[in-house]
Amino acid sequence: MTSAPTPAVKDYGIRIVKPCVDDPNYFTAHASLGSELDMDVICDKLEEEGNTRISRSLGVAKFKIENSEITLYRNGRVDIRKIRDEEHALEIIEQVMERFGEYVKAAI
Repeated sequence: MTSAPTPAVKDYGIRIVKPCVDDPNYFTAHASLGSELDMDVICDKLEEEGNTRISRSLGVAKFKIENSEITLYRNGRVDIRKIRDEEHALEIIEQVMERFGEYVKAAI
């Protein structure tokens, strides 16, 4: 029997959606930061770091944290590939928020 998701997992709406195509021992998750992102600033920061793929016109940025691959979308959606479970997804989202949380636009 699995335990109920922690409140933070629910807050981000983390959902394990399918096994990861790169490695069947991992999963892909979808989540939401709850509001739009300032992708211009996020893209600038990621470009400085290198090893990222961005599309300013589409409002999308792809990068890695540890072994996981993160895709951020302007609308606040987050896709995370190569995670073990919901808790691992939450750890990755918390790292994303540490780096970019100040660029989540306040909901009106």
